[in-house]
Amino acid sequence: KAMASKAVDMEVFAVIGPTLSGAMVVSMNETRRAQIPNFTGAAAAAITSQGNPYVIRTNSTQAVTMPKVARYISDGLKAKTVDVVYINSDFGKGGRNEFLKAAKSLGLEVKADVSTDQAQLDFSSAVIKLKQSDADVLFAYTNEEESARLLKELRKQGYAKPIVGDTTLISQKVIELAGD
Repeated sequence: KAMASKAVDMEVFAVIGPTLSGAMVVSMNETRRAQIPNFTGAAAAAITSQGNPYVIRTNSTQAVTMPKVARYISDGLKAKTVDVVYINSDFGKGGRNEFLKAAKSLGLEVKADVSTDQAQLDFSSAVIKLKQSDADVLFAYTNEEESARLLKELRKQGYAKPIVGDTTLISQKVIELAGD
């Protein structure tokens, strides 16, 4: 919010960012008040559903991407059940909620629904819950650092089911942090 206020005070023509959904939800009111176009790559469906005419998305909203992910799990992987692990933030909750709606419409049964925290370091208990589930596939929807930690813990505990995610899960930063 402080950075958006600073941009407004500087009388900028437009604002690019933020890219994190939680930050965008907070800052977009400042640019709206000043009638400044605000370009964002943030994915939370709640951002554009508020009807702010000054927000311009540079990528698809979760309302568009999550049905595609659910359809891939259902049709592409022929899964009947899925576990969900998500980060407890605007980004994570928004993606989770859109995914759950899409999964339900396709007849995908959600077995484990596991919330994790931002900056969470230990994913051992989350992975234990996932391993105890008999779901066919895991859908992981966390931030980059948390995705890397989750993937490392899944590997450490011998998790062997398919893991599906959105672009965050396979970002270069996650690959670098997770390693082999």
